[in-house]
Amino acid sequence: MTTQLTVSAEEVLADKRLRKVERLRRRAQFLHAQRTGRRMASENLAVYAARNTLGITRLGITTSRKVGNAVRRNRWRRLIREAFRLEKQSFPAGYDLVVIVAPGRAPTTRDDVSRELAPLARRAAELYEQKGPRRPGKRRKKKPSK
Repeated sequence: MTTQLTVSAEEVLADKRLRKVERLRRRAQFLHAQRTGRRMASENLAVYAARNTLGITRLGITTSRKVGNAVRRNRWRRLIREAFRLEKQSFPAGYDLVVIVAPGRAPTTRDDVSRELAPLARRAAELYEQKGPRRPGKRRKKKPSK
């Protein structure tokens, strides 16, 4: 049996750890943020921001094989997690953030990632507040080719 740990937003912000409750862990959580969230992108990163009901900011990271080999992908993930962990207070509260690394980009320093990630997340959250959640339309069925 698992027990649910309840943590207040203030405790999470004050803590320098990256707790389980601060991570997106299920595919459905990633898909919800990507489908309903607002997107902002830079040269290296794209960030989707979608409001959550928890009051804390949660982070999910996606690095495809197009980014590079496993060493490079894991380096990007470590840099992004560390930037988020150390700068939690500069991220918008109460959002699910999905960070996607652009293909073929070499990892930079944590400071560079921090300077790029936090402003993107804030702008994506502002866009979400202004325009609301995205409402993706129904997918059209392709006409069969003759």
